Amino acid sequence: MGRYKIFLITALVFISLSGLIYFVHYLVFRDIRHIFIYMVGDLAFVPLEVFLVVIIIERILKPPRETDHPPQTQHGDLFILQRGGNKAAPQTTPLFHR
Repeated sequence: MGRYKIFLITALVFISLSGLIYFVHYLVFRDIRHIFIYMVGDLAFVPLEVFLVVIIIERILKPPRETDHPPQTQHGDLFILQRGGNKAAPQTTPLFHR
């Protein structure tokens, strides 16, 4: 619970701030129907926003793993791994011949 305490407090602050902004909007314009129409429209985009933030941006910011890089030689030539051979030291073929 201690790890998530800051997240819960932050969520409660933002939810309270949102409610306060909607309340001020109601005090200014006195149109609850308009508020609920836009609130439903905003809620409709929540799954899309969650997808963009959690899936797309998280993958952009996540550092690549070492296994994601292609094997390279000491000269920087690009090699293709061939199937078969020794599993500990795979056979390679140069992609570009000099």
